[in-house]
Amino acid sequence: IFGMILALSSYIILQTIDRSFTRSDIKMETLEVTVDKTITADAPGATPSGNPTSAAGSGGHEFVADGEEFSPNLTAYSPKNGGDKMEGGYESSKAGLDGKAIVRTLEDVANNTSTYVTLAGDSSQYGQTYMIPSITFKDKNGVTKTLTNVMGYVHDTGSAFAGAGKSHFDVAVGKDYTVTESGRTILNSQPFSGGKTPIVHSSKSN
Repeated sequence: IFGMILALSSYIILQTIDRSFTRSDIKMETLEVTVDKTITADAPGATPSGNPTSAAGSGGHEFVADGEEFSPNLTAYSPKNGGDKMEGGYESSKAGLDGKAIVRTLEDVANNTSTYVTLAGDSSQYGQTYMIPSITFKDKNGVTKTLTNVMGYVHDTGSAFAGAGKSHFDVAVGKDYTVTESGRTILNSQPFSGGKTPIVHSSKSN
C-alpha cells in the first residue's frame, strides 16, 4: 500500500511540474542494416555456386556462358607418360588456354594447379570452351570428389571422336592411372562416365 501511495504521489508531482514528463508517445527510429555477403567459388576457375555464368581462365580471361545448355555423352580418360593420342599422352593435340600442349585434369583443378580441364573431342571442336555446372569423379585412390562450375577446353582428340561433333567428349580425370584391373575399374566407373552431363558453351568476354 505504501509503495502504491509513493508511486501515485510521484506521478502527481511530475504532472504538476510538467505534463510532458508523463507522456508515453516516444517515437523509435527504424534502422536498416545491409549485410554484404561474399561468396567464394567452389573450384579454381569457377564462379559462386548457383550462378554459373562466368569463370576466370588462364591469364585472367573472363569466360561467359552464352549458349544453351545441352547434354553430351562424357567419358573419362587418363593421360599417361608415353601414351598415344587415343590413350591420352601427357602432350595434348593442341595448346590449351595456358598456351601449353599439356593435358589438364580434374585432379589438377581440384588441387588448384589448373583453372580448366582438358576435353578431348572431334577436331571440329578445337578451341571451344564449355562450362560444366557440376561433375563428380573418383581420383586414383577411389575417393569421390565433386567440382562445380568447371571450365572445360577442347584441345585434344582421338579417332573415336571423328564426326562426333558436340555429342561426345572425353574428360581428363587424372594422370598415370594404374593399368591394373583395379585402376581400370576406377577409370571406367567414373560417376559421370557414359551418361548425359549438362554443359554450357562459353566464350571469352575480354
